[in-house]
Amino acid sequence: RSRKCMARLGIATIGELINADRAYLFDYDFAAGVMCNTNEWCASGVAPQIHELQQVPVDLFPSWVEAHRRGESVHVPRVDALPHGEPLWQILAPQGIQSLITLPLMSPNGCLGFVGFDAVRHERQWGSDEVSLLRVLAELFANFSMRRMMEQRLRHVSEERGMLLDTMDAQVYYLTNEDTYGLVNRAHAEFLGFPREQIENQPRDLFCPPNLVDGLRAIRRRIFAAGEPTHEQLWLPNSRGEQRLLDMRLTPKRSADGKCVEYVVCVAHDVTEMRRLQEHLERARDDAQAAAKAKSLFLANMSHE
Repeated sequence: RSRKCMARLGIATIGELINADRAYLFDYDFAAGVMCNTNEWCASGVAPQIHELQQVPVDLFPSWVEAHRRGESVHVPRVDALPHGEPLWQILAPQGIQSLITLPLMSPNGCLGFVGFDAVRHERQWGSDEVSLLRVLAELFANFSMRRMMEQRLRHVSEERGMLLDTMDAQVYYLTNEDTYGLVNRAHAEFLGFPREQIENQPRDLFCPPNLVDGLRAIRRRIFAAGEPTHEQLWLPNSRGEQRLLDMRLTPKRSADGKCVEYVVCVAHDVTEMRRLQEHLERARDDAQAAAKAKSLFLANMSHE
C-alpha cells in the first residue's frame, strides 16, 4: 500500500478500537503559517470534514499550536463549554464535535503535525490506557512523516547524483542497470551482511534468496523498461536470516532526452513493526468485540433467569 493508505488504515483501526467517531491526521507548515488535514476516517453516519480543513491558519489557535509544539496533547472534554466567540469553537462546533483529543507528531526538529479523535454522538473522556495507546500511534505516525521527508530529500540529492545519506535508517541504493548495483548506503549493506565494496558494481542476483531471484528481476526489468516509479512491499531475509517486511520505492532517473533510464534509486523502509502493530490492534479490536458480545449474552441470560 502507499504510505497515505497505510496512514488511513492506521487511524481507522485505532478509531474503531477506541470507539471514536472521527480520526484524522494534520500536517503543520509553520513557514506558511497553516495546518492541513491530510487523512481522515469517519464512523458510519458521521460526516467527513477533510475538505473543509485545508490551509487553516495556525494563528487562529495559538494556545492549541503552542501546546503541540511543546509536545503536549490537547483535550477538549466539552466543546460547548468553550466561549462561543472564540475561533476554536467556531471551527469545532459546525463539525458536530462534542469532545476531542489531539496528540502532536514530534521529531527531533520540532512538531510535524498531530493526530486527533473526535466524539460526535456524545461527550466523552479518554482514559489513561487509551491515551497511552494514542501516544504510541502518534510516535508511529511521526516516524513515518520523518521518513517521508527524508525520502523527498533523497530524491533531490539523487537528481544531483550526490552522496547517499548514511545517517538514514532507510536502505538506499542505486541500480546502474536492471542487473547491477551502483552505490549502496550503510543500512542496505548491513541488511545484506556484506561490506559495501563487495556489493557495489556486482550483480543484484548474487544477494537475492534463490526463491526470489526471478520475481525481483522481473520488477527491475519492468521499471527500466517502463521508466515509471514502482512501489512494492516484500518479505526479505536480513543478514541474520530474519524475515523483514520492506516497503520499497524504486524511482527511475531518465536521460536528458527522456529516451532511456540512466539509473534507478531504491529506498526501502523496514515496516515489520508497523505490520505487527496493525495485526495486534486488529486482534485487540476483535477481542474487545468478542468480550462485549459475551457480556451482552451473559446479561441477557441473567435477565431471563
